[in-house]
Amino acid sequence: MLFTLSFNQLFLLFAPFAWAMRLFRNEKVATWVIVALGVLVLALKTNASPLPQSASLILALAVLQIASAYFGVWFYLRGGIFLAWWLALLIDARHLLTFAGL
Repeated sequence: MLFTLSFNQLFLLFAPFAWAMRLFRNEKVATWVIVALGVLVLALKTNASPLPQSASLILALAVLQIASAYFGVWFYLRGGIFLAWWLALLIDARHLLTFAGL
């Protein structure tokens, strides 16, 4: 969870968004570039998997990635880096139920 909070958002959200803002100078375009980057990374991860995934699983993961990337950028623009990290912490906190055995 600490890796996700620090490096995952750094490499998939904050740094690419800064790059896209410098390149396109438009907040909406930069946001959708980040969403597309997240979907591209998801596609690369699923293609690298030795086990085939069902189409419904890939679709669900893509929808979740799109929503996560969009709201991550939205929270980052509205509240800064700490609000975006708080969102990631809440999303990753779902794994605590697995660790607790519930």
